[in-house]
Amino acid sequence: MEARVISLEFDRLHLAGGLRIYHEEVIPAAKQQAGFAGALLLLDRDIGHASSISFWQSAGALAATDTGSYFPDQIKRLQKVFTTSPEREDYEVGVFARSENPQPPKFARVVRATFHSSRADEGVKVYEQTLIANARKQQGFTAALLMIQRGTGKGISISLWDNEDTLSGGEISPYYIGQIFKLIPFVASLPDREQYEVGFYLDTGAPI
Repeated sequence: MEARVISLEFDRLHLAGGLRIYHEEVIPAAKQQAGFAGALLLLDRDIGHASSISFWQSAGALAATDTGSYFPDQIKRLQKVFTTSPEREDYEVGVFARSENPQPPKFARVVRATFHSSRADEGVKVYEQTLIANARKQQGFTAALLMIQRGTGKGISISLWDNEDTLSGGEISPYYIGQIFKLIPFVASLPDREQYEVGFYLDTGAPI
């Protein structure tokens, strides 16, 4: 599975209209594209920052979105909401794990790090086999994914939670600290952590 991450700043006064366009126009258009596998919208209303992530079943499906008018049309739909030019990055999805929690995710913890190129595969394996198993034991956990750029080593871990108390309480818990320490041998610097509201989440259940 592949992912495209669009990061941008938005006008907070136009957020409601932007969300309507996202739900009513952007997502329906994405669903018409071959290989579309889901979407995740992360919001920080306080500073007016958003990250829109679309998932694709293959690198070919992701690349195909650039061959016609689909991608520029999607940007154009939301252009009036932006206060800066969107920044775009493409990633491989190394891990996408779902829980059995029936509640939709409402909040997200985003952890960014750069993997040592020689140990990236090991890091992905530890994330999938150890960190996900521990996350599934936490109350409120709904899903998690690890995206990585093989060329640069840049990695983004996103865990999704069904309530803010569970997310915030985990920031100082032995669980979270233990998760970070498990990744330390594989990354070049201490990971950066962010919290977001989940503005939209769609998982089609496509395999990684």
